[in-house]
Amino acid sequence: MIPTTEVSGATLDALIVYVSILGILLLAATWLRLKIPFLRQYHIPASLLAGVLGLLLGPYFIGLIPAHIMDCWSALSGRLIVFVFAPMLMGRQISNGKTLAKQTAASVCWSWGATCAQYAVPILLCAAFLGAVLG
Repeated sequence: MIPTTEVSGATLDALIVYVSILGILLLAATWLRLKIPFLRQYHIPASLLAGVLGLLLGPYFIGLIPAHIMDCWSALSGRLIVFVFAPMLMGRQISNGKTLAKQTAASVCWSWGATCAQYAVPILLCAAFLGAVLG
């Protein structure tokens, strides 16, 4: 759905400041990763370090970053993931329709199997266990 409400200048200013703080955290995490050999040796990503720094500086520990900034950041992740997955297959040649159908069928089967394993199997086991225990 296309938003029809007007975005104020203050909202845009706040968004730019929040994303800038996020960038500063990422820059600090990259610097930490370069200076601490342990982090490089075990391939700890800078994004994970930035998340830990943000968590430590956030409202639940030190309190330097307010909760409303964390709320904005948590809303960004669902929207920005599109930029990760959208270009994944760009530039990849698909030789014919048969190959595409095989790849698509394999992907759909894997997705259905994973969903079944994550949801249906535990639900059925829980229902069987509770049915036996509670009658």
